[in-house]
Amino acid sequence: MSRLSGDVQDFKSSFKLVVSQGLRSLAQTLGCVVSLYLISPQMTALVGVTLPIMIAVGSAFGAVLRIWSRQTQEQVAMAMGVADEALSNIRTVRAFAMENKEKSLYRVELQQAQWLSEKLGTGIALFQALSNLAINGERAGARGKDFVRLRNVWLESWRTKSHQLGNLIT
Repeated sequence: MSRLSGDVQDFKSSFKLVVSQGLRSLAQTLGCVVSLYLISPQMTALVGVTLPIMIAVGSAFGAVLRIWSRQTQEQVAMAMGVADEALSNIRTVRAFAMENKEKSLYRVELQQAQWLSEKLGTGIALFQALSNLAINGERAGARGKDFVRLRNVWLESWRTKSHQLGNLIT
């Protein structure tokens, strides 16, 4: 019975932690959106429209890459299985003079694994390139008049604080 009550206590504390972190994250997100809107409604709209699209495309691309990764791992395992089978039965292979046949089977499996690995590597490189392009493009969209406005808000805040600090000192 004590184990059950311990599990219930663990669940209760975990649930409280998840709820508090969720509320904190929600409050931070809402605060950021409001702050961004007060600085620039146009930039807020740009981020609000483009960010969900970028997340959806990135998630779909990531799912494809996970499938390709699993296929590559399975193919490498198949190639290693062919090699393991040939080596564990080396006497039988030699007795029937099948070394060349086993080498060609292994070569075919390795070539398939190589092709899948290259496809996966190209997909990962493309994903990283598109991610960098999207993030930097989003930042570049924030430049221009919005960047000037952000800079002016920051400078005004800094001037106000330095002026207040100067008044405190004198």
